[in-house]
Amino acid sequence: MLRSLAVHERQVSARDGRWFTVRIMPYRTQDDRIDGVVITFVEITAAKTMEATLHEALSVLQSRFTDQTAELDAARTLERVLQKAQTVLEKHLADQTAELRQSRADLHKEQERKT
Repeated sequence: MLRSLAVHERQVSARDGRWFTVRIMPYRTQDDRIDGVVITFVEITAAKTMEATLHEALSVLQSRFTDQTAELDAARTLERVLQKAQTVLEKHLADQTAELRQSRADLHKEQERKT
């Protein structure tokens, strides 16, 4: 670290469950010499707890989205099947109606012939 003069920062957990951001920086004297390092600790336990809570909530939402997408796909498939069935039934009903009308017309003609 002292060789590169770069600032290093990372998050670490303590044994008691708390989290900290640790920053290690070169210490410069007033005459601009490097004479050690400065280490700072900033507690970020609350932020890490919120991050974990948000990650869990996101996971639940993604799962629900996946489930609902699958349900929507199934509903769309069922809708297509029902539309096809409706078309077939409407044609069948139209054919039966036409046959019934023809039968009535034939019956009416037969009754007229008898009278």
